[in-house]
Amino acid sequence: MSVPNPNAPPTLAPAPRRPVESRSGADEALKRCTRFVGLDVHKKTVVACVLDVNGHKVHGETFACTALELQRFAQAHLGSHAACVLEATSNTWAICAILSSQCGLLKVSNPLKTKAIAQASVKTDKVDAQVLAQLLRCDYLPGVWVADDDTRRLRQQVARRTALVQDRTGVKNRIHSHLAGELVAAPVDKLFEKAGSATGHLTFQMGFLK
Repeated sequence: MSVPNPNAPPTLAPAPRRPVESRSGADEALKRCTRFVGLDVHKKTVVACVLDVNGHKVHGETFACTALELQRFAQAHLGSHAACVLEATSNTWAICAILSSQCGLLKVSNPLKTKAIAQASVKTDKVDAQVLAQLLRCDYLPGVWVADDDTRRLRQQVARRTALVQDRTGVKNRIHSHLAGELVAAPVDKLFEKAGSATGHLTFQMGFLK
């Protein structure tokens, strides 16, 4: 039996091997795609670029950003073998609702991260439809979480209510500011509550119609 050397450096136990993570469903769907479509979405138009598996451009067009035109393009150039990408913008989710069932993979990219990746990998500042398609083909695109329909509708409802409340507050502040500028004292402390509504017409006559 060997005697351990007290002067020998301590040996560390080998680190446990990290299990290999399986590829996500989106990655698997991307591997099955043979056509990659980039959509550069604007307010009134959409610029589309279609690439094959080798990165060669096979189709490009510009069409109106309407539901009918999006459906026409999807039927002609998408399908279960196609992966499609567009950047997150104001009308992204309405477009996703139309295209989600028309292609094998639909990805929404983060504009800020996409621009940084494009500058590093494709050496361009302009992220157009072809750059989006190339980044998608190479699996370089950072995607964003795509909410389901119920969550999307709830988000829209909350956002619209927040905007209305902000508009209401802004109008109240402008009225108070105008009255103060005209040296008109409000007849009640809380002008826009129940007590103030009874004398609101008098305040408007004194302040705005003076």
